[in-house]
Amino acid sequence: MVKHTPPPEQEPGRTDDGSRRPASSPGWRWILLLVLVALVARSAYWTEIRSFELYETPILDAEFYVEWAEHLSGLQASPHHAEFPQQAPLYPFLLSLVLRVQDRVSIDTIVGLQFLLGTIQAVLIGLLAARIFGVATGRIAGLLAALYVPFFFNEATVMPTALHCLLVVLLLLAAQRLYLAPTARLALLTGIAAGATYLCRAESLVTIVFVGAGLLLATRFRLRRALPLGLVFTAGMAPSFLAFGLYCHSETGVFRVMPMSGGLNLYVGANPEARGTAEPPSSLARNREFIVEDARKMTERELGREVTFDEISTHLKSKVFAFIRERPGDYLYLLLTKLWLFVHGQEVSDILHYRFMDSVSVTKKVLSLLFDFRLLGPLSLLGMALALGQLRGSLVLYLGVLGTAMVILVFAVATRYRLPAAPAFLCFAGFALRDLAAALRSPGRLARKSGLVLGFLLLFIVQNAPATALDIRTGQVWINVGNIRRRAGNLDGALDAYRTAIEVEPASYAALMLQGEIHHERGEIEEARRAYSEVTRRFPSVLNAWMNLGIVHLEAGEHGLAIRCFGEASRLDPQSSEPLHALAVALGKSERWEEAVAPSRAALERSPEDPALLNQLAWTLFNRPGRTREQLEEARDHCERAVDIATARALPELTSYRDTLERVRKALRLD
Repeated sequence: MVKHTPPPEQEPGRTDDGSRRPASSPGWRWILLLVLVALVARSAYWTEIRSFELYETPILDAEFYVEWAEHLSGLQASPHHAEFPQQAPLYPFLLSLVLRVQDRVSIDTIVGLQFLLGTIQAVLIGLLAARIFGVATGRIAGLLAALYVPFFFNEATVMPTALHCLLVVLLLLAAQRLYLAPTARLALLTGIAAGATYLCRAESLVTIVFVGAGLLLATRFRLRRALPLGLVFTAGMAPSFLAFGLYCHSETGVFRVMPMSGGLNLYVGANPEARGTAEPPSSLARNREFIVEDARKMTERELGREVTFDEISTHLKSKVFAFIRERPGDYLYLLLTKLWLFVHGQEVSDILHYRFMDSVSVTKKVLSLLFDFRLLGPLSLLGMALALGQLRGSLVLYLGVLGTAMVILVFAVATRYRLPAAPAFLCFAGFALRDLAAALRSPGRLARKSGLVLGFLLLFIVQNAPATALDIRTGQVWINVGNIRRRAGNLDGALDAYRTAIEVEPASYAALMLQGEIHHERGEIEEARRAYSEVTRRFPSVLNAWMNLGIVHLEAGEHGLAIRCFGEASRLDPQSSEPLHALAVALGKSERWEEAVAPSRAALERSPEDPALLNQLAWTLFNRPGRTREQLEEARDHCERAVDIATARALPELTSYRDTLERVRKALRLD
């Protein structure tokens, strides 16, 4: 009788002779269970947040994508259509297909579809982990993905994050198959997956290049084999580049294959004030809702002319490169900060504060105890360390993590920016849990058990250490709520939200400014003056506070105080034409026309094609005591130019400019 000897333990993905073999599937029963778990968690969260104002009303980036989708579906001719190509178009295009069916924006429909994408993604993550590390790891990783809180937190927003993460998983699955069996067909499929990922989030091109280069440089590839595969991979990506280029050309008249937002995103993440997060610098921080407008004003001020969005992006890129050249030490420290935040246990909130939603959803609060990065992050890094012995089999996962890290280093850290690394992280976390459970179950091997437990505890402590760049900033959430109420005409509710923002974040001036604006709109001059004065007292470098306070004083007839405020604003930003223009107006209201000439000329020098500034200088020269004929002729020339520009642009101020011109011409005839 022949004694049966069990085969030795095999490395996942290999047969006993060392050759590659397809990994086993976790089984259809597991897939059904996983789908059920994912849908139950998402349904519970959905039920709790549906009445929350920030869920019902898209704001900021979400509002931008809805407007873009409405434009593509023909529901509205948006005035912003020339600026839509500043982002990748796949997500708004798919949203437009939903709108074509429904003829209206249904947040429930969009979020419901994204929850389905998240459920499919959980299954695919389990399959990816099973293919690389074996069935047991696949089942664990799939369960982690089904309950991973940052996934369904982002799926419940009208943002491309959910679609992008699903496409990243598909890219990793295709790349893993290509790595195991480098054929032209798989190279083409991987290229198509990479192209779709790029078409959803253009910054993922950094990850794609990283993954593609890593595969080509892998030891199993040879140049004569890698070159044709690389060409086929590129051919698979080419339709996505072509589609974006043609779309951009149809909207702007320019064929380009990269979105126009690159410069703005780059500047937000790399400037002298940057802390590694997506928080804009003070020059763009009047309100997140107006960041593009502020970027335009800053660029026009620094270039001295009107600019397109493409020129804004180019200018901001030049500022980033200047920062890197002039302060390399600070930039290196910023990169290290971003890398630290990338692996930190706490989520870096962006538009919607991650921790704030614990007060809205019990489901999120409970699941966050086990299924967010505070706990799974240390497990992920532990799994990455343990999997080094199987580097060849898990290479694609390492490339996915490093590729996302490169995007973070180039741009900024936020919950939704780190999320594309989560599929690979969760595969590593599943591997660590399986290895840890196996070690704890096996008799003996005390040193290994102790090492694994201590390694996890050490990583947990380090990754969850306090970080100054992760200040809890829930004030912005209440500002967003206030903005929603303000748009709906609920000004009292908006004021309540802004007051709450001030209470929870007293170090921010934005809510105070918004309070002042509402009081100003209502004609409550004293309350508006009090709010703006408080900002200038506590934050004396905020230019807009001085401008708004000056306008309030001007409307109240307090010309001297208005002149002082506009003068301070001009001192804070001597290159801006806006405070100089306001100063000239205030001096004119005080009948100090002689003093108004200098700021009027200085404002026009900074923005020579602004019809309001042309008209203001003309009016100042017209009213100047002891005016000469030459000054009247100069005023006439400025008036005619203002009228021409206003006519070409169909500006509502055209009638006023024509009236000034007629007065000047009459004075010339009488002179």
